[in-house]
Amino acid sequence: MMRRRVVVASVAVALLLLSGASSAWGHASQVSSTPAAGESVPALPSEIVIAFDSTVMKAGLAVVVRDPAGAIVDGAQSKVVRNEVRVGLAADEDASGTFAVAYRVVSEDGHAITGQFDFTVVLDGNLASGVVSAEPTMSAEAPAQSVSPIIFSLLVLATIGLVLALRWRGGKRIG
Repeated sequence: MMRRRVVVASVAVALLLLSGASSAWGHASQVSSTPAAGESVPALPSEIVIAFDSTVMKAGLAVVVRDPAGAIVDGAQSKVVRNEVRVGLAADEDASGTFAVAYRVVSEDGHAITGQFDFTVVLDGNLASGVVSAEPTMSAEAPAQSVSPIIFSLLVLATIGLVLALRWRGGKRIG
């Protein structure tokens, strides 16, 4: 009888931990950007910062910045600093119009997260004509998604507990 209670308690704990895993190990989400989505700025920034609510990985990072004509901005260099993606831009004093930023990052749980936003550069109150088309394309492929080792371990423990619970009935071993 004692073994059965231990097995049932183990399975219950494993299931409780597993049920809370989805919120604890969720995907990263964008929380802000500089410049902000839809913001008008007086000059092309030297850096674009995209902040997320959790750490993102360098592997699988892809960021494309397009100018008002739809061309990819040359020299845009991306790097990851904890939960931020920083994209350095070359100085262009004549840049004006709407710029589009599209990104793909991989959160710590292995899931690829994509998003896009735009901002407008207005020089001396004058906006050059040209609006970037919405969805810049990226060429890098998403890495394979992986299951967190903790979640995998909990699933294994729950399965073992369930098997033991089914094999032991009333303190007696069946079969």
